[in-house]
Amino acid sequence: MILKQLKSHIITGRLIEQLYLLIFLLTPLLMFHKTSELFEFNKMLFIYTISLLILVAWILRASYTGSIIVQRTVFNRAFFLLLLWTLVSTFTSIDPHTSLYGYYGRFNGGLLSGFAYSILFFGFVSNLTKDQAVRTSLKIFHVTFITSVIVIIWGLFGFIGYDLSCLIFTGSLNNNCWTAEFLPSVRMFSTLGQPNWLAAYLSVSMLIVTGLFMTSRVKKETWHFWSHRVYGLLSLFLFSGVLLTRSRSGLLATGVALAIGMLTAWRYRRQTLKEDSTKIFFMVLFLLVIFLRTGSNQIDRLLSPPRPHKAIPQQNLSIEAPTESFQIRKIVWKGALDIGKKHPIFGTGPETFGYAYFTSRPIEHNNTSEWDFLYNKAHNEYLNTLATMGITGLLIYIFFIVNILIWAVRIIGHKHGDDRIFFTFLISAWCSILISNFFGFSTSVTSLYFYLLPAFMIAFTGKQKFTEKSIKNLKLWRLLGIFILIFGAIFLLKYFLADLAYARADSLIKSNKINEARIELENALKLKQEHIYEDRLSQVIAQEAFTLSLSGDKNYQDLISDLITQSELHNEKSISSSKKNVLYLKTKARNNYIFYQIDKDSSHLILAISTLDEAKKLSPTDPKIPYTMALFYSTLYEAPGVDKAKYAEASLRSIDAAIKLKPNYKEAYVLKSNLYAKFKQKDKARQVLMDYLEIVDPNDTEIKEAANEL
Repeated sequence: MILKQLKSHIITGRLIEQLYLLIFLLTPLLMFHKTSELFEFNKMLFIYTISLLILVAWILRASYTGSIIVQRTVFNRAFFLLLLWTLVSTFTSIDPHTSLYGYYGRFNGGLLSGFAYSILFFGFVSNLTKDQAVRTSLKIFHVTFITSVIVIIWGLFGFIGYDLSCLIFTGSLNNNCWTAEFLPSVRMFSTLGQPNWLAAYLSVSMLIVTGLFMTSRVKKETWHFWSHRVYGLLSLFLFSGVLLTRSRSGLLATGVALAIGMLTAWRYRRQTLKEDSTKIFFMVLFLLVIFLRTGSNQIDRLLSPPRPHKAIPQQNLSIEAPTESFQIRKIVWKGALDIGKKHPIFGTGPETFGYAYFTSRPIEHNNTSEWDFLYNKAHNEYLNTLATMGITGLLIYIFFIVNILIWAVRIIGHKHGDDRIFFTFLISAWCSILISNFFGFSTSVTSLYFYLLPAFMIAFTGKQKFTEKSIKNLKLWRLLGIFILIFGAIFLLKYFLADLAYARADSLIKSNKINEARIELENALKLKQEHIYEDRLSQVIAQEAFTLSLSGDKNYQDLISDLITQSELHNEKSISSSKKNVLYLKTKARNNYIFYQIDKDSSHLILAISTLDEAKKLSPTDPKIPYTMALFYSTLYEAPGVDKAKYAEASLRSIDAAIKLKPNYKEAYVLKSNLYAKFKQKDKARQVLMDYLEIVDPNDTEIKEAANEL
């Protein structure tokens, strides 16, 4: 009986319709604290799961009806071109594994996610009739509104200091489960992970509901309890959520997209803007901006009443002073452009920006407060595409966007009355993603709307052109569907379990339970091959060997030697899997330094230094590399039977290189002073510290005390 009902749901498309409702209902809410990344990993895995189920339902539907149907839309060519170039760029990538799965920690944007979004788009336009598509789209919009309200309410608890996530994760109703990087009481991020991501999502939702508020569509096609006033209140509530994220990009996207919708309404239906409800709506909107603020000092200063001027004591420009985010973005954009110039045709490969940026990282990045941060995205989707998929990839991406915009403008011209206004707000909602992406990057949730909103727009045009092809061997098609379901389910389950093991290992490492962490990492690698697992396992085994060596027990000698060999093997595997990854070369250098601590064999240090020389070619502006080389040369200086003058000179040359790359590098000045002290040159050691006080920070008490001691 159940199988018959399932078959009926598949044939009629009801199952597919329900899956689309489910993905838009749950994806923004999903998070799990036992995975390596709380938010994006779980959302992305759920998107893979739903896209897998939709694909299988599509195949089974074809096997039951005897034909497979694909709708011919104006976007097909651009969609296939974009997917094809992602495939080509993956094959030519500097790290094909990362290009396939996405950067580990971000997960969205690789070839696999491209296939998932393609299935979702074509699955929607090809499996639902005209009436079904319109009805399902409207249901999805209302599901979006419900989820958005839940997301905001969830975030509001964190905003007032009682985060529900902390209650679930730790059992404490407060904000203490978050690190200093996450401050939900300052910038709301709720279940989305970051304020900008939340703002981009709420912006889309707010614009769609505003479109319904501005039209009379609610009287005809939506659920009976959704009234005109409810839409207005809901829109204002969603806008409040955007304001509380303090996201400038989100606010800009909302403002510009809202203006587009309103200008269209003014042009084609001026009476709409003259209605009392519309006037009240904009009055409340303005009041919300005044009372909740925007997070932008320039705007808030204009909206706030004059306040008495308070004298602020003049402070020294500290190296720890946070650099304005837009200034950092401009530097990263410069690096992205340089990557695009170096790899103009294919780019470095989807999702490889985190590795490629090291090669083109502008030296001025060292003067920012985030100089030692790892940037795995360009914080501009278009420049990110240029860097990772080349000029060709960027042109195809722009062609995809322009194709949709031109089509949408033509459709607006042929529609009338409320349909025209509502359709304009749909395209405005989609445009808000384009604006947000200019200052950020695509996430799992925004990508869902980026690829599916055009499908919903097609539904509202009422025009469908299907290509139907008869198929034979229906049982074979059913077996294919079942095989894909089983294979996909096993893959996703192993992916999830591997990440859980990796997350447990990370927690154990922080608790200094090295042996247990090693077991978890080995289990993770058995479930899924990931070079990031190999790299971490290499580090853990090296640390395990060092811990054993501290016991002084000679019986461990063979075991220590075996552990060193294993560590080297895993490190080489990670490097061979990601040849342009400077992080894995740093691991190799660090491991060899540990090996030197174990057996005092100078060859380990020499290998570590040569590895850093190789890393320097990949990351020429990273001051940490010459800093570490200076430290290693200094260690070699102390080794018996070496040319001390040679290594003393090399260490000073390296530390000077580090200071040249980052003139305010406090740790480098301290190390240089220590080196001179080690080389019996106290006057020069003190002069280095005095130079720091003169050039960088004359008020640094720690440096002053160190200089006085010398």
